Amino acid sequence: VILCEKDDLAEGTSSRSGKLVHGGLRYLEYYEFRLVREALIEREVLLESAPHIIWPMRFVLPHSPDDRPAWLVRLGLFLYDHLGGRKRLPGTR
Repeated sequence: VILCEKDDLAEGTSSRSGKLVHGGLRYLEYYEFRLVREALIEREVLLESAPHIIWPMRFVLPHSPDDRPAWLVRLGLFLYDHLGGRKRLPGTR
């Protein structure tokens, strides 16, 4: 692995990253099921191989009536929970 920065190490993009490892929930909207599955499987690999630098973090997904319908969000989260063969993370609540 090579990390290239324009100036000092971790000064650019890597210092401004949210440092989140996600499984690509937004790609479900574009029917990219295979991509989401691969991302979720890789996330499991990271959780298993590097627990000293990666750990689960719960978060709240805000929703307002102007967003997608609640049933569609729930369906997307259900698919997300089941596409990757989740072993280490709890499901959506």
